Amino acid sequence: MEKCALIPEDAARLACFDAYTAQVKAQNTESLKETKTYTEKAAQAEEEQRQKDFGLTSVEKARREAQKEMQEAQSADPESKPAKPKKPMPESLVAYVKTFTRNNRTKRIRITLDNGQVWQEIDANPFHGKVKVGTMVTIIKRPFGGYKIKVPERSAPIFVRRLK
Repeated sequence: MEKCALIPEDAARLACFDAYTAQVKAQNTESLKETKTYTEKAAQAEEEQRQKDFGLTSVEKARREAQKEMQEAQSADPESKPAKPKKPMPESLVAYVKTFTRNNRTKRIRITLDNGQVWQEIDANPFHGKVKVGTMVTIIKRPFGGYKIKVPERSAPIFVRRLK
């Protein structure tokens, strides 16, 4: 930029400034693209983590966060970024049934979902039907704690807790 200011001819000086401006604009555009890509990846990772944590007790979440913080502290970078405010947990989760089993003694069911989560029935009156493998179910957080699974063929929900 200082070189441009030293050019005596008006047209040549203007051309120099125009070229410099175009170069700076190109660098800023590339930097902005990298920032957007990083932000999108971070948002996607955060959403995946919320999906993984859905249904865990607060104790289990705290234990996992403590483990994660310890791992991050071990590989700490001196230029750490400030923490962003966390988004609230989702109110529901949609997944497909991978396995459906029933405990012979208690008659309570255990459902494994395609995302690896395992849910067990906690209702005092056990569910007597079956849920077919591959059925899409919705797990919903209940207002005063706990979770329920809504199965499309069944009108009443199944009250559950997450095991894994």
